[in-house]
Amino acid sequence: MTARTADRLRPTDAAATTQLMCVFKNHILEPVNQYVLNKRICAHGNYSMPYLHSPMHDERSGSQSQQSLGVGKTTLVQKACEALLSSGVGVEGFYTEEVRERGRRTGFDVVTMTGERGHLSRIRDVTSASPGRREYTVGQYVVDLPAFEALVLPLFRNVGLADGGNKKVFVIDEIGKMELFSQSFIRAVRQILDSSSCTVLGTIPIPKGKPLGLVEEVRSSRDVRVFAVTKENRNALLQDIVGAVQECLKPTS
Repeated sequence: MTARTADRLRPTDAAATTQLMCVFKNHILEPVNQYVLNKRICAHGNYSMPYLHSPMHDERSGSQSQQSLGVGKTTLVQKACEALLSSGVGVEGFYTEEVRERGRRTGFDVVTMTGERGHLSRIRDVTSASPGRREYTVGQYVVDLPAFEALVLPLFRNVGLADGGNKKVFVIDEIGKMELFSQSFIRAVRQILDSSSCTVLGTIPIPKGKPLGLVEEVRSSRDVRVFAVTKENRNALLQDIVGAVQECLKPTS
C-alpha cells in the first residue's frame, strides 16, 4: 500500500467511516443482526465499524451469538464469486452450506467451488456413537474433522498463480468454531493470509463470549478489510465487495 493510499484511508474522525475496519489485501465478511447499535474501534487505527446485536440462539455455537445463519453471507459470497468468474477472475476455495431433512436442519456441509461436497457436521446420533472415540462438538452438532480436512486442506495446498501470472481469489467460508477444531486448517489459513499468491475472500463470526483466537487475529490484521453484513445491506454490498476484491487483484507498482 502506497503512502498516498494510506493517507487517503486514514480518517481524522473515527466516526467518519462506518464500514471500513481494516485494510487491504484480504476481504472478510462479518454477519450482523438488527436491534442494539454498538461500535467497535479497530485495534490498528481510528477506523470505526458499527455493528448490530440481536440476542439470537446460534445452533453452531450452542449459545447466544451475534451470528445469524440466515443473514445471507454465504449467498453473498457465492454471488461475488459468480461476478468475479464472469469477469475472468480465477476463484478457488469453499463455502459452508446447511443440510436439511424434512425441513429440519441436520448439519452442515462444505462445498468447493468445483462442486465437491463433504461433511462438516451432523446432529449427534447417540445410537451410533463409538465409545472411547473423541468427538468435536458444537452445541448439538458433531464435527466430522477427518471429512472436513480431507476435502478442504488440499484446496490450500493447490492454490497458486493462475495462468498468465494473474492472481486468484481464494474463498474461505467460514473461519468459525467448527472449522477451528482443525489445527491443520488454522495453519493453512495463516499461511495463505501471509501469501502473496492470492486475494482471500472469507467470512468470520462476530465475537460473542470467549474470543476465537484465529478470528480475532484475522479481524485485527492490517491488510484485512471487514464488511459488516446484514439482511438489509447484503444486496447493496455486492458491488462494493466485488470492486474491493478487483482492486486488490490489480498489480502493485
